[in-house]
Amino acid sequence: MATTTIQVRDYTAMRLRKIMERTKTASYDEAISRLIETRRRKSMAGALAGGKKWTTEEILDGLRDKVDRI
Repeated sequence: MATTTIQVRDYTAMRLRKIMERTKTASYDEAISRLIETRRRKSMAGALAGGKKWTTEEILDGLRDKVDRI
């Protein structure tokens, strides 16, 4: 496996070490990969609804026909 060196600030390296401890990963590579996967899986679907599942009737109830518009 080919490797490379990247430069990060001391603060970033410290945060990455803490992430490694929390996630019980053995290498920086594994920790970064886990961060990427976690970020990729997180969906914002439904964030504005606060987790509430809306029925079609509830959604359509707030809509108005052309005759009701001002």
